[in-house]
Amino acid sequence: MDGTVYISDDNNHFYAINPNGTMKWEFDKGDHGPISSPAIDQNNTIYFVSSSLYAMNPNGTLKWKKIYVDDFGAFSPILSADGLIFINGISGLDMCLYAIKTNGIIKWKYCPGGRVVGDSPAIGSDGTIFFPTQDHLIAVGKSASYSINLFFPIYLFSTILLITIFILIIFFKKRKRKKK
Repeated sequence: MDGTVYISDDNNHFYAINPNGTMKWEFDKGDHGPISSPAIDQNNTIYFVSSSLYAMNPNGTLKWKKIYVDDFGAFSPILSADGLIFINGISGLDMCLYAIKTNGIIKWKYCPGGRVVGDSPAIGSDGTIFFPTQDHLIAVGKSASYSINLFFPIYLFSTILLITIFILIIFFKKRKRKKK
């Protein structure tokens, strides 16, 4: 990496800024919507999301632009050690995880169901990809062969919490009456 800083603005532009503060290049993506933080691979290809997944050459020219789902939002792409691009995408109301090759071809996708939450995926030290839905944190192996619901469903947890609080309130009110 040469120290270039990549930023975006509210006018649909993506910029590369040299370490000395001068502009290296500017890219006008042409459509509206927020731009994610970029990810840069070993070949210095820059990937960012703004309704589509963009791949930029280091000189500021567009390598490719792909639209795979209803919306990518502005979830930041992440890169694996073996060169795959991982991005969350919204299909209807479901969150899906996409593994995309550096040429823009989808290697696989995994849609476990569950409502969308706004966050990007993360990669664990063993290569497991984690991504959130409203109800669970999902863990997916690189072959997309398994997933694990790591947390109690949020709606179930909140229901149990409310019932517990209600029982405690009743218990302490009864206890207070007995002391009088």
